[in-house]
Amino acid sequence: MFEAALLIYALYSSYAVYCSASQKSKKPAYNIAALAITALFIRLLFIEAPGHINDLKLFAEWSRRLYEVGPSGFYQEGYYCDYLPGYLYVLWGIGIIHETFGAGMHLLLKIPGIASDIALGIFIYLGAKKRVDEKTALAAASVALFNPMSIYNSAIWGQMDSLLALFLVISLWLAEEEKYEAAAAVYAVAVAIKPQSVFLAAAFSFIFAKKLRIAPLRWTGRLFFCILAFASTICLIILPFAHTINPVWIAGVYAKTMGEYKFVSLNAYNLWWLLGMNLTSDAGRPWILSYREWGYIGTAVMAFMICCRMHERYIFPAVFFLILAYILSRNPLALLLAALFSALNSVNHPIAKSRGLAIALID
Repeated sequence: MFEAALLIYALYSSYAVYCSASQKSKKPAYNIAALAITALFIRLLFIEAPGHINDLKLFAEWSRRLYEVGPSGFYQEGYYCDYLPGYLYVLWGIGIIHETFGAGMHLLLKIPGIASDIALGIFIYLGAKKRVDEKTALAAASVALFNPMSIYNSAIWGQMDSLLALFLVISLWLAEEEKYEAAAAVYAVAVAIKPQSVFLAAAFSFIFAKKLRIAPLRWTGRLFFCILAFASTICLIILPFAHTINPVWIAGVYAKTMGEYKFVSLNAYNLWWLLGMNLTSDAGRPWILSYREWGYIGTAVMAFMICCRMHERYIFPAVFFLILAYILSRNPLALLLAALFSALNSVNHPIAKSRGLAIALID
């Protein structure tokens, strides 16, 4: 009931903002500022809500450990951590603030996701202003800022998927403006946060394949500098964590993260869930191949809906990709799909929680 009310309210807020944006303002900056402040206020209303016990307890533990031993001593044999270094920098900062000033850990852990929600909406507005009118730019921003999926993910659940989405959206926008080296560096940050970002590599590969066909010599050089920017950024992020252990440790961290949940579906509302195979081992063989192998085949078709080992949150960035697609193409189908995926994920979150995922407040 609560989730349904949140969904209705957020959709109404988006519609109201879209209608009010039709009235031109002499100072358009006030419009997006009002939107951002309102969106922030809505999230602050839910910031005390209990979060996911597994996620928040692990985040709190990792924050404290980072404060105590720093990045170089964090990854050690036998210590559990399935997160990559990218987000650990954020948790390190949270640990410092918590231990130095005594700020509440529960509130601190929710701030990065909420701040990323707001930043994502503002960035979409600023990017859209270059391509569309003020009304459409505000509408696109409102879809991000008042999206119930985002509100639930950051303010209630306590996750940080909007931070990943922010870096992915920025990298795509930079690529659209042909700032490929900068796009590669920003994309590297996303890859250092979550390995699922590698799915976007197909889009960048397509862009460069097309460019190389047009002007091979020129774009070969650009491709080299993009690879250099990507590799340099990745190294800058991971090396502080690799001071006391073998430098190739990062491959093991990525492999561990990708292979952590060996289920056909991990509460993701996809094809496997609909077939009743949620939390079923992906090693089973329904027909010739295992579920995992069928999932790899499905990756080439439609990752979230068919690929195995999918969390309910992995569809999150796609909503904002679709908003960008609408800004660039003005195709209403993109907005329709964004609304569909938002609704799907808004329902998916609370249902995943009701299927036995405990929640608790972190002291």
